Amino acid sequence: MFSSSSFSSPSCSRALIFITAFLYLATAPLDVAAQEKGERNASKYGLMGGQYSKVIEKLDKELSSKRRGVGDVLDSAPYLTGRPTEEMYDTSWFVKGFTWNPNQDEDVKGENWHPEGITTSFDAGYPNNIIPASKENSGGNTGVIIVSWNDQRNFTGRARDPSEGVRVSFVRKGTAELGVSGQAYSHALLVEPYTNSKGDPDFRPLKDVESGGIVWRKNWLYITDKALGIRVFDLEHIYQVGTGDTIGRGSKGGYSGGSYAYVIPQALMYTLSLAKDLEVHPNSISFDRNASSPSLLISEAVSAKTDIQTLARFPLDEKTDLLKANELGAVPATWVYGANVRNCEGIVYAERSYFLVTNEGTDVKSSILNWKAGSNAEEYDYVLPNDAQSVAYVPEQQELWFVGGMRGRRYVMALSSTLKNQTVIRPTDDPAKTQPAIPEESLDGVLEGNTGDKKEEEGGSKKLSGGAIAGIVIGALVGVTFLAGIGFFFFRQKQQQREAQQNAALNDSQMDPAFYKPELDPQSTGGSGGAMGMTTPQTPQQPFQPYQQYSEPHEAAAVVPAEKAAVVPIEKDAPVPVELESPGWETTAYSNSTRSPMGPEHIVSPLTDQGNEWRAEKPRNEWV
Repeated sequence: MFSSSSFSSPSCSRALIFITAFLYLATAPLDVAAQEKGERNASKYGLMGGQYSKVIEKLDKELSSKRRGVGDVLDSAPYLTGRPTEEMYDTSWFVKGFTWNPNQDEDVKGENWHPEGITTSFDAGYPNNIIPASKENSGGNTGVIIVSWNDQRNFTGRARDPSEGVRVSFVRKGTAELGVSGQAYSHALLVEPYTNSKGDPDFRPLKDVESGGIVWRKNWLYITDKALGIRVFDLEHIYQVGTGDTIGRGSKGGYSGGSYAYVIPQALMYTLSLAKDLEVHPNSISFDRNASSPSLLISEAVSAKTDIQTLARFPLDEKTDLLKANELGAVPATWVYGANVRNCEGIVYAERSYFLVTNEGTDVKSSILNWKAGSNAEEYDYVLPNDAQSVAYVPEQQELWFVGGMRGRRYVMALSSTLKNQTVIRPTDDPAKTQPAIPEESLDGVLEGNTGDKKEEEGGSKKLSGGAIAGIVIGALVGVTFLAGIGFFFFRQKQQQREAQQNAALNDSQMDPAFYKPELDPQSTGGSGGAMGMTTPQTPQQPFQPYQQYSEPHEAAAVVPAEKAAVVPIEKDAPVPVELESPGWETTAYSNSTRSPMGPEHIVSPLTDQGNEWRAEKPRNEWV
C-alpha cells in the first residue's frame, strides 16, 4: 500500500535500472513544478479554444446530400463482433464483452491500427440512453460503444504508406448482454478540414497526432492530443464519401475517405495553456459525471522528465456540452493533482473513487488501481489481459468498460465496478445466434513471444515472476551502491529546490502585473474551487500564459512572412485589446500574449524586443 499522495503502479523488481535512474536524477536539473505531488494550483493549467466553423460550412454546401448521423453509421455497420475469448471469461469480475470480427485481420491482429480509447452512449447524456432522431440521424440506438484507434505510422515512421491518423469504431448494441444478435460495428476516419491551394474546402487525415482517449458528449466527440491538448469532432457533420486511394478532395471535385466510407471533420481545438515551465501530455480522457458540474478528466501516461503524472479536470458547459470557457475563451482547470503512478493508460471516476489502468507492455498483464482521495490506493495487480488501454464507466449497469490493444488478443469488455465476481451465463454455441469466434490458426505468428506470464489472479494477489526474484538478488548485491546513490540524490534535490525557490522569488518580484490573468481563477468568476474541497489562491504564484504558441512540427506554428503581415503599433503593455482591421485579417491581439483569444486559427507574434508592435497572421484554414 502507498499513501494517496504517492501511490505507484506495480512493476517487477529491476534493481540495476532503478539504481541507474537514481544516479541520473541525482545529477539532473530538478523542475520543482513538474515534480510536485498532491493537489496543485489549478489556475496554472488551462486550455484555449478555436474552431473550424467556416470551412465546415463550405464542406456542408459541397456535401449537402452526403451528411449523415450516428444512426446511419450504426445501421450500416458491416462487421459482426466476435465472441469473448477464454481469457476474457477468466478475468476477475467479468460481466460481458466482445472481440473484433475474426475475418478483419487489421482489426484483430494488424500492426497499423492500435485501439486506444473507449466511450459509450451513457457518456453522451441522452435521456434513457436513446440516441434521438434528427435531420441527419435515424435515432433509436442504445448501448452504443465508440472505440478510437491510433495509426501507428503517425509516430513510428516505419511504414512507406502515409499515416491515416485516428479512426473510430461505432459498435451497435455494444453494451448489450452476451449473445445479443445484431451486435456489429463500422469504422469512420477523423479528419481535419482546411481550404486547399485552389480555395476549395477540403479535408486531410490528422497529422502526427498521438491520441490515447476519447469521450462522447451529445454531438461532440473529444479525443486527446498528447502534443497539443484536446481535439473535438462534430457528430452532426458526418460525411459519407467515396472510397479509394486518396483522402480528401479529388481533382474532379469528388471526395474520398481512403478505405473509409465515413469521415468526421474536426470542429474545435482546445490547446494547452500552461504557466511557465509546466508540461502536460494528455493521454487518457473520460467523462466525469460526479464532479460539481459535468467535466472531462484527463491523465498523462509516462512523462519524459518525471514519474509524477498530472491528473486534471476541466468543466463542461451544461448548455452546449463544450468545455466551459471564460470571457477570454480560456478554459481553466478546476482540479489538478500530481500522482506517482507510472504507465497510466486510463482513468475514470466511478463508485466514489478513481479507477486507473496501468500497462507495463505486451509481455505482462495489465493492472487496476482504485484510489480515493485522502486514502490509500488499492492495487489489483495483473488482473487485466495484456496491453489494456482506456476505461469508461456505465453507472446504470455498474460496469467498467475496458479496451485492449495487444495484437491477436484485442478485446472490449466490461467488469463489475463493485469489484465482485458475478455469475456469467455463456450464450449457446449455436452459430446462428451468437458471435463468430476467432479461430486459433488466425493468431499464428502473432502471439509468439508475447503471451506473457499466465497469472491466475483473484482480488489482486499474484506470484513473483522469475524476473522479480532475480531483481531482488541483484538488488541485495548492489545495496551499498544504492544507498550511496540515494543519499547523494536527496542532498542534490534539497540544494536544487533551494535554488529554484530563490529564482522563483526573484522572478515574482520582476513580473509585469499585466501578465496576471485573475479571470482564470475559479474563485474570481464565482467558482467554488476544484472538486474534493480544493481551494484556489486569489492570486496565482506565477503568471498564467494562456496564449502559448504551437510547437513544431504542427502546422499552427507556421510563420507568415513579414511582408504579408499587418503591423499595427500599440501602446506598450496596454491592458485592453487592440483591433487589427487590415483587410483579410481576422485577429484580435492582446499586448501581453503570444496568441489571440480567438484560438488556434488566429495567431499573433511580437515584432520587436520591446513588444510594442504585433503581426497578425492569416486564419489557419487559409494556410497551405
